[in-house]
Amino acid sequence: MTILLGIILALLIFSVIVFFHELGHFSMAKRFGVKVDEFGIGIPPRAKQVWKDSSGTVYSLNWLPIGGFVKMKGEEMNETGAHDKDFLAHKNFLEQSTVILAGVIMNFFLAFLIFSVLFMVGVEPLGINTKFQTSTETKLIPSFDEAVRIGLVKTDGIILSPLTGSIAEKSGLLDGDILLSIDGKTILSPEDMIMKVKQSTTVMNFTVQGSGGIRTLLITPEDGKIGSYVGHNVTEIRKD
Repeated sequence: MTILLGIILALLIFSVIVFFHELGHFSMAKRFGVKVDEFGIGIPPRAKQVWKDSSGTVYSLNWLPIGGFVKMKGEEMNETGAHDKDFLAHKNFLEQSTVILAGVIMNFFLAFLIFSVLFMVGVEPLGINTKFQTSTETKLIPSFDEAVRIGLVKTDGIILSPLTGSIAEKSGLLDGDILLSIDGKTILSPEDMIMKVKQSTTVMNFTVQGSGGIRTLLITPEDGKIGSYVGHNVTEIRKD
């Protein structure tokens, strides 16, 4: 059943891509006065003529519901009427090129539109928490944030590790130091720290705890960086 749904979904996605591709050819052909004999959804033979517009273009549904097509006057080399104004070959080079390339351009536009919507709306990462029968019991862990949320991973603060010769190391930051606060404010995630450092151009007060006890370090970011790895301080990973 899962395989069948996958095949159906793949065909649906393919059909949408082809539809927009052919729509690009169709719209530019109409724009430049090329006669479009038929705009069809699916692959012939024709199942039904849905509509015929005033210019004579037939809009059809076809028996094999995959993709679609645009039939323009002048696509076939042996067609008569090469000197007709609505013949594709009668159009100038720029117009012919635009009609031909419009399909690809429309696909790029579709991809841009889809990704823009996804970025604006946001997409939750796919989390998997499924057990499989193997020689040893195995559990696939979802994204780290989701793992923390559902309690698979427990964290306690943010751990730092300065790069050799970096601003952070020269300021006294040690490998394994736990970040307690920046400028007196508690930092809840590595992303928050990175953003705060990027936005600062002046000296910052880092309060950290490590082998040297609790210390306050004065660190001035350079180009929005202090030269340190940053991550969650993982204290426990559930194995049940």
